[in-house]
Amino acid sequence: MILPPTPTEPHPPFPAEVDDAYIFPAYIGQQPEGIVSIISGFLANVRVYTSYSTLSTMEIAFGIGELFDWERQKRILDLSLQTCRRVLDGLPEVLKVLPQDSRDGRFGQRKQPYYPPMPEYMAVRDPALPVYDTESSPEARRQAQFEIQKANIYASHLSTRSYLVEKYFTLLDTYNKLKAQRSIHSSPGALAAGLDTILLHQAGDYDILEQDMANERDNVVKDLLVVLGSIDLVNMEPNADSFVSSLTVLLMFTVLELIYI
Repeated sequence: MILPPTPTEPHPPFPAEVDDAYIFPAYIGQQPEGIVSIISGFLANVRVYTSYSTLSTMEIAFGIGELFDWERQKRILDLSLQTCRRVLDGLPEVLKVLPQDSRDGRFGQRKQPYYPPMPEYMAVRDPALPVYDTESSPEARRQAQFEIQKANIYASHLSTRSYLVEKYFTLLDTYNKLKAQRSIHSSPGALAAGLDTILLHQAGDYDILEQDMANERDNVVKDLLVVLGSIDLVNMEPNADSFVSSLTVLLMFTVLELIYI
């Protein structure tokens, strides 16, 4: 769990979105116009994981998975989900997965797949396959880095959205059971009321939130299919356990969702 910021211990500011080549001992230069910084993908991932800092604050105060005030809790879950969804709005084009069908009928925008140079296997490879030498070509290396970052960003984004939706429905089930048993207790006073300062400007129609969350659950499955059809395997591999752990639950959920449909 990433500890949320507090007034006395805020998170440090984000680093400038400037490549190392433009950072000097005495000053930080300007990133050239039209060139996306390598750190931009890292910062996007940070924004994904800090999108639910309000939820983290609540769970540190009252316990993970505890139902204490459903009206406030569902507003916090909605705030976290909307904040997470907005992270992708500001992504540069090189880090975006665009949901457009390719000519061969596959999902997403998969281009010619990347094959790393492997001289020891050149004799057994198809000569028609392209080879991208990222060691001698800075542009090819930079593009490969963006593709790896893209895989990580979308895996983090999808798993976070799924986590928030499933937490909503878990708490909703708990609330409905307690309501049926007539054993719902009031919220623990000043602590819960303190969350209202965070939610002060949060507006929404919470009467239809359950339907919105159900739609979001479907959208996560659809977006997962787009992402898996748009990102090449070789760009997923460098993320290793981070990527696998993020998508394992999502894939299991997708299978169950398709069976249910």
